[in-house]
Amino acid sequence: MRFRGLSKKAILYGEGRVTFRWKNREITREWIGVVRIAHDMFIDEKNLHDFMVEKSCDSCNGHRLNPRSLAVRVGDKSIADIIDMPIEKSYKYFSKKSNFEFLTDTTKTNCKTNLKRDRG
Repeated sequence: MRFRGLSKKAILYGEGRVTFRWKNREITREWIGVVRIAHDMFIDEKNLHDFMVEKSCDSCNGHRLNPRSLAVRVGDKSIADIIDMPIEKSYKYFSKKSNFEFLTDTTKTNCKTNLKRDRG
C-alpha cells in the first residue's frame, strides 16, 4: 500500500478514508493509522496469551502427530525419536548404511528413485 499524499501524522494516527490499489483494484477504506493497528494487534496478542499454554499432549508427548504416524519406525528409531534429533545427529543417522540393512532391494530402489525425483 502506498501512502502518497498523506502526512506522517495521517499515516501514524489515521485520517478518514483513503483510497489505494490492491490486486489491480482501487479500494476506499477507513484508515485508522499504524499506531492504532499496532495497538489492536498488541491487545489481541495480550488477550490470546491467556489461552496459550505450553502443555504436552498425553497421547503424543508434544510431537503433534497422530498415533498412526507415531507408529512409523525407521530402523531402530521411532519417527518421534528422529524429530527430536538435532540436525547433525539426524544427518549422521541417515548417512549410516547399517541403519537400513533391513530394507529389501526393491524398497532401496524405490527410495533412491523418489529421492532423485524430489531433489529435481
